[in-house]
Amino acid sequence: MITMKPLWIRFQKQWKIILFCFALSALFLLICTKSSFLYPINDWNDSNCFFTVGKGMMQGKVPYRDLFEQKGPLLYFIHGLASLISFDSFLGVFFFEILSFGIFLWFSYRIIFLFSQKAYTYALLPVLSVAVLSSSSFCKGDSAEEFCLPLLSASLFYLLRYMKKKERSPMSYLTVMFQGILAGCVLWIKYTMLGFWFAWMMMVFLDTLRQKQIKRAFFSCIMFLLGMILTAVPWVVYFACNHALYDFINAYFYVNIFGYSHPMGVPSRLVFMLVMLCLEFVKNLLFSLPAVAGVIYFASSKRMLPDPMARISVIVCFLFLIAGVYGGGSAYPYYFLIFAPFASLGYLPAIHFLVHQWHWKGNWVCQNKKMGYSVLTLFLFAVCLVLSPNTRDLGTKKEDLVQYQFAEIIRQTPGATLLNYGFLDGGFYTASGIIPQTKYFCKLNMTVDRYPEMMQEQNRYLEEKMVDYVVMEWSEDKNRSQFKLDYLRENYEMVAEQEGSFDGQGKKYILYRLKDEN
Repeated sequence: MITMKPLWIRFQKQWKIILFCFALSALFLLICTKSSFLYPINDWNDSNCFFTVGKGMMQGKVPYRDLFEQKGPLLYFIHGLASLISFDSFLGVFFFEILSFGIFLWFSYRIIFLFSQKAYTYALLPVLSVAVLSSSSFCKGDSAEEFCLPLLSASLFYLLRYMKKKERSPMSYLTVMFQGILAGCVLWIKYTMLGFWFAWMMMVFLDTLRQKQIKRAFFSCIMFLLGMILTAVPWVVYFACNHALYDFINAYFYVNIFGYSHPMGVPSRLVFMLVMLCLEFVKNLLFSLPAVAGVIYFASSKRMLPDPMARISVIVCFLFLIAGVYGGGSAYPYYFLIFAPFASLGYLPAIHFLVHQWHWKGNWVCQNKKMGYSVLTLFLFAVCLVLSPNTRDLGTKKEDLVQYQFAEIIRQTPGATLLNYGFLDGGFYTASGIIPQTKYFCKLNMTVDRYPEMMQEQNRYLEEKMVDYVVMEWSEDKNRSQFKLDYLRENYEMVAEQEGSFDGQGKKYILYRLKDEN
């Protein structure tokens, strides 16, 4: 049983590495995430969607019923808490990103330390930070995958610690239930990443059966499910009390499954997963190479994991994660980020090669720890400045961005309402400090034929003059059939038109204001 005294003793022993992990997290995220205060705004559409719904949640609006979006409620709750720190900026989100990535680094350290020496483990953490945070899959920061990194790395650590010994006792019920809680948190952030935990519990179950403890094996599954159920209770109660249980189930499960996934046969699905894995592997080499190499190494090395069941468990968890992430037939760059925890496995072969083949003892590192880690970290910080795709926007001023230029106009109308018409949340709600008053506050990445209600409702808002301002992203190749421009011209007047950019691509944004009926 876990007690406060052992936890406090463990913290006392590990406070230096914990502090180091969070210091690295803050340092590298400072330039790698656009939620950082060094950037005027995180202009990523997804991040703004999460933030808008999270703020609305703190103002009494219910996700899915009052504000339609399709990630999990825990993700919105995190952003809601972040809005209590800073309502009109991503400073609060930046704080939660530091917390999340710091925990990820700590469990990565614990994974590496299971099989290596402490001095080398410290040195690998800034390397891992750069590899993950400067990758293309990190995008602009603040993805659902980013907040699941510490959860997966924690479960990977507990699996490896358990499987490391050839002769072992069954895993404790408390540990199994804790993994269920972690899996439950992922369920309420983005459930497509649950493949890893399905494999995790399956391998622990089979290993316990192999030890001829049949009753314990089945009861462990129950404890795992109990952990997941514990995370579900608050959300079921919350949505039930707000008469939004149907909206929650319909939007988060039904619409997600049938609105995003693509129908295809098993062979086509397998080919798609393989192709996407290869493409993202090439785009994210700094952590994909050690991740895949680490999985192969641990799956084949008797030295690292003497037990065949242990070696099988690593590759099974990796494969089931691939199936969950890409099995739906959709793929976006940030999907691949969730594979980053496996990168810590890939550094171990390199360490063992240096130490045992080259007989490198790392004496200078061991004898000059503070100096060595400082020099390495500063060097990698400079590397990150070059590699991160976000640093090109460092130094951008708020007044140069279309979001804040439009916000100045919108603020001229007291209590103004706004509609982000026909495209994903572009940060205009964030910049103007407005909570949407319409359910479909933006258009999500679903085709009109799969979910026509979204654009039908947005068009109705224009027809019935339900908002004071409308912001629209325009391009010549945009499909105009979904727009009701007659409603826009009849009821609204154009007050601003501004060129902007997103991911280096030029965009044109138009702001409309409700016509004065007088």
